[in-house]
Amino acid sequence: MLRHLFARPSLAPRVTLGPALVLLFGVSLVAPACQPTPTPPRPTLSPSPAATALLGEVKTLTPIAAPATATTPPSTATIPLPTLTPTSLPSLTPSPTATPTLEPKAWLAQAMLLAMNAERARSDAVTPAFSQGLAPVKPQPLAWDERVARVADAYARDMATRGFFSHTSPEGKTPEARLRDAEIDFSLATENIYMAREPGAVETAMTWFMQDQLHRDSILNPRYNRTGIGVYIQDGMVYFVQMFITAP
Repeated sequence: MLRHLFARPSLAPRVTLGPALVLLFGVSLVAPACQPTPTPPRPTLSPSPAATALLGEVKTLTPIAAPATATTPPSTATIPLPTLTPTSLPSLTPSPTATPTLEPKAWLAQAMLLAMNAERARSDAVTPAFSQGLAPVKPQPLAWDERVARVADAYARDMATRGFFSHTSPEGKTPEARLRDAEIDFSLATENIYMAREPGAVETAMTWFMQDQLHRDSILNPRYNRTGIGVYIQDGMVYFVQMFITAP
């Protein structure tokens, strides 16, 4: 029985009683006290001299600084813009010698008006006050008169279509009579006429007018203050009629 009880200790619970008496079938047993197994001390590890030297070198290494990140805020200063000076645009007014591209009649009339006023504006364009006996004066620019221009335009067309060239029509109408027929009020009037072949008709006509004394005087007379220019183009020829009046 005892052998059976002590032969398979794994089947019965183990009881630790320390120094006590156990009575079993009259047998007194003293169970030895269970003492914990002492833990052996851990060995102390001492680094070798070579390892100590290596650790010393590692400790003395200077840390490498990380590259600095640019944290400077963007400049808020205002960048001055260049001052833009507007470029002077070329004049849209046609020059007297330019080649017309649109509405040739109207263009030629305006080009001739510019040429006439350019001659009146010249520093040496000082003329006597005709029939007044006054001191020479500088003429002022001629103003455009649309009603006078219609009379001049009709006469330029009449000369071209009927084949005559004169200040007096075949019916005997003078420039003054044509103005009165149009009920235009004036105190003095005269007329210049010319035929020129394109191109360069305005320049050709003005050159001839300024070289002839009577026609030059008509253009530069300071007493005339308004004008109208008639233009008619036929078979490559340009008929010009310049009419000058002194309006009240």
